[in-house]
Amino acid sequence: MAEQIRFNTLIDRAAFDFLKSKKLLPGFSHYDVWLYEHAVAFTVAKMMDKDMLAETKAAVEVAIANGTGWHTFQKQLKPYLMARGWWGESVMLDPVDGAAKTVRLGSTRRLRTIFHTNFHTAHAAGRWVRVQAAKEELPYLKYLPSVAGERREAHKRYYNLILPVEHELWKQIFPPNGYGCLCGVIQLSEKQALRERREDIGKNPAAFTPEQIENSKQGRLDDKPDIKMVEAVNPRTGQVVRIPADITPSFAHNHGDRLGALQALFGQKHGNDAVEKMIAEREAYLSGKVYFTGLNTVNLYKAPPEKEVARLDKDASGNSRRHEAETAAQWQQAHGVRLEPYDLEKAGGKPDFLIADQDLPRSQWQTIDFMFTEDPGNEFKIGKFNQYFADTASHWTDQVKQIQKHLAKADIVPLDLRRLNALNRAKVLGYVLSLPQEQQDKIYIILGK
Repeated sequence: MAEQIRFNTLIDRAAFDFLKSKKLLPGFSHYDVWLYEHAVAFTVAKMMDKDMLAETKAAVEVAIANGTGWHTFQKQLKPYLMARGWWGESVMLDPVDGAAKTVRLGSTRRLRTIFHTNFHTAHAAGRWVRVQAAKEELPYLKYLPSVAGERREAHKRYYNLILPVEHELWKQIFPPNGYGCLCGVIQLSEKQALRERREDIGKNPAAFTPEQIENSKQGRLDDKPDIKMVEAVNPRTGQVVRIPADITPSFAHNHGDRLGALQALFGQKHGNDAVEKMIAEREAYLSGKVYFTGLNTVNLYKAPPEKEVARLDKDASGNSRRHEAETAAQWQQAHGVRLEPYDLEKAGGKPDFLIADQDLPRSQWQTIDFMFTEDPGNEFKIGKFNQYFADTASHWTDQVKQIQKHLAKADIVPLDLRRLNALNRAKVLGYVLSLPQEQQDKIYIILGK
């Protein structure tokens, strides 16, 4: 008899890397490791022994790596914890007040919570990595209803919400949003998002506002979620944070946003002034170390004519690309050329624009494909853009793949470094200088004044 095929044995590498990179952080109470600290730390309340914590973390890692489930995890870990005495009730000293307290240690129910919480948050972090890698083609996220048999009322207000990937609300409601939460997200193109919205309205129009319904008729997505925010107080530290009312405090953060978590921890310990000083000093130091010798560069800083931006705004499929259009219009000014939206048949990915040449047939015009264009007025989005570059090695690998994809489909590939911080500019330039001369010649580095 042929061996049965198992479909859950492929490793979610991003989820595994996320869990593997977490540092051990023992805590007496679940309030001792709180909010965004979970993005960088592995903890189990009342498990104060680091060796035991390491064994528990390793058991979850093995489950993710091997595609095994809860029952295998329990069989492997339960005998170890019982042998170490971490089972049932016990008396422990609370390190905060020094008082002896009767506490609940291990149980089958707790093991289930430990497994499912770490399993789902690790996969959420892995999903966020993939969301960031695909956001250029799929710029929207839709919040999906829970697949649990009994759906909790608290999260229903987010069902079918559609927001841009970069919307700040995803920093706090990217699921899971509580213990046992089985809500999800799906990533969509603009066309897919509009279709999903029309279908959802058709199924349950009462769930949408008149404004959402009218926007859908007009082919627009502009959700303005009315989220009630509440103050959550950590009774162990006195720390007060504002979070959505329906989200469990330990989950009110984006599990994949490691850089944001580290910066928040630094700010918590040293203050916001220290964070700003650190960033300013890093930028000043790195800016003095970045050189462009031997590379094609172009300075784009003049405001482009709005008429040209509007002409270049839509691609062949009718999708808007405002920031690319603005950069393309500036490119026209700087080089005295005329760009046209790319509208030819082409296998694989299509470049952004054609460079008009009246002496050649349109099929022989040079192609140009811009990268890293961002809205200069959206500081939040630029911050997230820079964070994505620096977040993990896998994010940077994704950027390298994107640069190669652009080089494969266009004759000229301008890299807009005006919105990147000094650290990320240095990373991009280091990579460009490592490329063969043939590829370097196709790249133009866009700078400001």
